[in-house]
Amino acid sequence: MVDTVKKDEEVSKEYMKIYEKEQMLLRQGREEGREEGKQRVAKGFDAVS
Repeated sequence: MVDTVKKDEEVSKEYMKIYEKEQMLLRQGREEGREEGKQRVAKGFDAVS
């Protein structure tokens, strides 16, 4: 029983580490996407002017 609880705890910790890393990557991707979008919009406005 104790071994099962320990194993569950290890799995939960590992899952949380993976989840946190995925969330960090998502945030980075969104930030990079916004920056890229701003650059494209600026280039587009420059081309129109």
